[in-house]
Order: sequence, then C-alpha cells, then structure tokens
Amino acid sequence: MSRIGRMPITVPAGVTVNIAEGNVVTVKGPKGQLTRALRPEMIIEQEGTTITVKRPSEDKLHRSLHGLTRTLLHNMVVGVTDGYAKELEVNGVGYRVAKEGNNLVMNLGYSHQVIVSEEEGITIELTPFQDGPSEIAAMEGGSIDLAYIGKGAHKLCIQGKAIIFAPSSVHTTDKVVVLPGSGIESVADLKGKKIAFNSGSSSESTLDNALKVGGLTREDVILNDLSIDNIVPAAVSGSIDAAVCWNPYSAQILQQVEGAKEIEFADGSTNISSWICLPKYAEENHDTLVRFTRALFKGMDWGSKVDNYETVAQYCATETKTDLSAQLLQVGDAHWFNIADISAGLKDGTIKGYYEGMQNDMVAGENIKPEEAKEDVGDFVLFDVMEEALK
Repeated sequence: MSRIGRMPITVPAGVTVNIAEGNVVTVKGPKGQLTRALRPEMIIEQEGTTITVKRPSEDKLHRSLHGLTRTLLHNMVVGVTDGYAKELEVNGVGYRVAKEGNNLVMNLGYSHQVIVSEEEGITIELTPFQDGPSEIAAMEGGSIDLAYIGKGAHKLCIQGKAIIFAPSSVHTTDKVVVLPGSGIESVADLKGKKIAFNSGSSSESTLDNALKVGGLTREDVILNDLSIDNIVPAAVSGSIDAAVCWNPYSAQILQQVEGAKEIEFADGSTNISSWICLPKYAEENHDTLVRFTRALFKGMDWGSKVDNYETVAQYCATETKTDLSAQLLQVGDAHWFNIADISAGLKDGTIKGYYEGMQNDMVAGENIKPEEAKEDVGDFVLFDVMEEALK
C-alpha cells in the first residue's frame, strides 16, 4: 500500500469536509472554501475528524492514484486552514533578502533590486450595477460588500448611508452627448430640448451643472428620466436631442448614431469617483478593508502605466461585455490615481480637498441640504484606511 496514500488526514477544528456523490469533495475553513472532483473509483471515507483514502485494487493506475488522491485532499485542508506557503533558500555571496512593508526586496547580484509585492489573499466576486444608489441598496441587502460610485452617489455617503475608503479618479470637465439635427453646439443650446438623464446618479449632477453653465434651469428643458440602459435606445431611436450619461453608454451612442458628438463644459466643480462600503462593514472588517485597498492601489498603479492601458481596457470590456474601443475612450475621461498621487495627496491635503470641493458643489447645486454637509469630510471618508494601505 502507498506510504503516502495510507496516511490518515486529520480535519482540524473549524474545518468541514463534505464528500458528495462521485467523490466531489468540498472543504470549508477559515481561509475559504475549495471544491474538487477526485477520481470516483477511489474510496474516500470519513469517521469523525479523520479521513482515509483506499484504493479499489492493486492495478498500477489505482496504486498511483492512491497517494495522489490523499495528497490533494490534504492540500485542500491545509489551504482552507493555513493557506499555502513556499520556503526558499537563497545562496550566494552578497545575496540578501528582506521584508520591507508588504514588499519582498531581493538583492541577487543584478544591477537592480528585485521587488515582489505580497499578495493580499482576497477573493472577489464581481457584480454589475447600473448606478450608485442600486449598489448601496444591494449592500444594505447584504448581497455585496463593496462598490464603486461616481459623483452623484456621493451624496448618500454625506448623508451617512455609505462611507468612502478609496478614491479612484477625478476630473474637472463634463460632457453631454448631443444628437445630429438637434442644433446643440453648447450647453446654452439645450434650452427647449429633450434631454435623457438618470436620476440619483452622476448623470443627474452632470445635468444640473450643464444647465447652470448654460444659464438654464430644469424648467427650460424637457427632461426624460430613464434607467441608464434605456438611454442608448432612446438616442438611437431619435426620441431625444441630448443624453447625459457616462462611458460605456456615451460611447455606444457615439458609435451607433452617425453624427452624434459630445460637447464639453466646465463649471469648476470637482467630479470624483470612489470606492465605498457600509459604515457597519468598515467597522467590523477593518483589516479586510485595508488589505483590499492595498490590493486595489497596486492594481490602480499598474493600470496607470501607458503600456498597460489596453490590457486593462480589454479586461473591463470582457467583464462589462462592451467594445474595447469604448473602454479605451475612458482613458482620457479623468485623471486615474496611482500610488504616488494618493500618497502625495494624503500628505498635502489634495485628496481631502477633492472631497471638500465635491461636498461644496452638492450644497451649491442643492443636491444636499446645507445642514447635511459635514464640517469634517473625515466623517464620511476613511483616510486612515488609505494611509494604512500604503504602508
């Protein structure tokens, strides 16, 4: 009998093992859950906290599968309990390896250091949403933990329904998509026109800013409040003159409606996008939030490099089922933060200033009441999480 295969596997406290039909084994523990379909002819038995593996015959195949099956099972138990580790021994004159923060810095005889970033050990599941309010509702319902929002949904953070733990991008200009034949060349020309927008999202705040710059009010235009996925069909059908939306929807209109174009305007407002969670989640999962933010910053830093634009855009296009070209258009939509931006911005107050400016804009635009504004934006922005994630 295989010396490895005959060794019993001890299931530690806090770990559960389920052996289903066909030897589909699921192991759950502190580090997560693993499921694997093992060869159905192998005999896997569990008694209490002990698992044993037996082979059905002395055939060469079964003898080779015996040790393999036991090893795979044991690795699953270790994986959900302690995680996986690899020990390396470095030999060489002058070779040095040191841990600096979350980086492994290696001096291995090259003209430069080799730096490897530590993985954060976080598994994510992506769920698409059309707007920020829907995301916050989903967090309140418990179906998601974290979300990405544009400017419009930030008012819900100011009102205490969610809290910000990381910035993503900022821009100081906005755009409105105008349809051919509408006669719109500037935001002032929106008067009397039919405009599609999505209330409660960044679309609504952008609409109000456009009207303000054009010297107009909502009474001066014909508004169609639509769900974000209905704005593109409305534009394609020709039932509206202009649309206020974001990429990839604006890009879809430009691609599908010949002659459609964007007009740009600036009103001095701060448009920032952020990552958020519920205040209760932040309080109960501080360490996880810091680790996620650290991983997020690493990804943002990598994605901010020009050579990586297309790779990031292709990933986003695949996830959102949109065209690569539509995603590449977003490169110039805003300034996308990298680690250097965030580190410097936290030290000199730039990041805090963005959120202060955004809150002031919402008060001026009557998106929130003056009494709802916070004296210290730190009441709805977790600057401490950002700082810890950068260590």
